[in-house]
Amino acid sequence: MKQIGLASFLVVGLMLSAGADALELDPQLPAYAPAPVNAAQIKSVGSDTMGELMRGWAGQFTKLNPNVKLIFDS
Repeated sequence: MKQIGLASFLVVGLMLSAGADALELDPQLPAYAPAPVNAAQIKSVGSDTMGELMRGWAGQFTKLNPNVKLIFDS
């Protein structure tokens, strides 16, 4: 199973939570399109301080990447 780095997950989460209007991106950048993933796993380990925020990001992320399994381990 492919492991996706937490940093990548957080960047996508920040982009999703900020909304397109809040970001000033280079107009020549292509729109985000999830890469095809057969099976992958993202594991969040640590304090539960950001648990609600992480779960919110995870919900939006999995809408775009349904084959990614998210594990929260505090």
